Amino acid sequence: MKVLLIRTSSAENTIFKNIYNEQEVGLAKALTRLGHECGIVYYARKGNASQQEVDVDDKKIKIYNIEGKEFCKSAIYNKKIYDLCEEYDIIQVYECDKVMTWLINSKYSYKTIIYHGPYESRFTWKHNLYTKVFYKIFLKRNNYLNAHIITKSYLAEEYLKKQGFKNVHTIGVGLDTSKFVNKIDDASDNIEFFNKIKKEDKHLLYIGKIEPRRNIKFLIDLLSDLIKENDNIKLVLVGNGNSKYIKKMVKYARNKSVLDSIIYEKSINHNVVQALYEKCDIFLLPTQYEIFGMVLLEAMYFGIPTITTLNGGSSVLIENGKNGYVCDLQDRKIWKSTIINILNNNNNSLSLIAKSTIQNNYVWEKLVYQFTKEYKGECNEK
Repeated sequence: MKVLLIRTSSAENTIFKNIYNEQEVGLAKALTRLGHECGIVYYARKGNASQQEVDVDDKKIKIYNIEGKEFCKSAIYNKKIYDLCEEYDIIQVYECDKVMTWLINSKYSYKTIIYHGPYESRFTWKHNLYTKVFYKIFLKRNNYLNAHIITKSYLAEEYLKKQGFKNVHTIGVGLDTSKFVNKIDDASDNIEFFNKIKKEDKHLLYIGKIEPRRNIKFLIDLLSDLIKENDNIKLVLVGNGNSKYIKKMVKYARNKSVLDSIIYEKSINHNVVQALYEKCDIFLLPTQYEIFGMVLLEAMYFGIPTITTLNGGSSVLIENGKNGYVCDLQDRKIWKSTIINILNNNNNSLSLIAKSTIQNNYVWEKLVYQFTKEYKGECNEK
């Protein structure tokens, strides 16, 4: 099959900036290794249109950077997109609430699959208003309610079914493990940071953007509670964010007398991500909203006990208490007791099951077969 993956957001191509968790790239690589021909479309600003290639073993993935207009962070490509669609057997577009998704599905419904991640939450009120208007205009036109949709999470599936979409089910998201290399020697840029993570301490790890949605304040409060019982507990934070918010969190941590128990780094080389997970004891993601959360895939893949909220990724990946923990964000006592229980007990079983969950089901080399099953079904319906 010839499969075209079309990004419908107005985010530009970052493949050649060494970003390792681009979902469409991981899927395209897995499809290519199965013998399929793949192309990926990204939005390009005026004057930046181009065509490139990514090597996959002895094969290539075509990268198309196509110009268009931007509307509410969505890409509306020029007419070249339709010429390109004619060349492929399957078209996979992203998100049901994009104008470009609706346009392509209207013209090529017989070979289009929509891969959708967002769901409704109190935190995404602006997006909720946008989708309310979008669906009022487009939902009942051109048989859109019968579109073939794959979702990243059960929360997204439930949300779309409430909108009236009929052909929806969840597959999840895969992890591209090809760039994980456990080479601590590559940590030269972060060596001071790694030296602060000492064997005699217990380390709680957070990786991600430093922002209100991820509840960094909650992590600081949690750390304050924990070090009253064990002053060897440290919080390892990796991520960047708004400078004003970061300064605010530094001040808050200082006022809570826990700043010296926080080990912070803006970013690390992806080659040493595995080493970081293996140096820490528990991964925490107290997020209010997460379409999926690639860090959940990573943490579980490396076998670090994971505690998070109910979100897109956890709804698919985690069986509470078996391969990870899903805790209410309003109950800090539950988070505290869960952390203490993990630190005080052997969690080999949980870690092994977490690893197995990802390695057997949610690396792209395994998950790709569910996508090809959907593609073949679409082809058979032509």
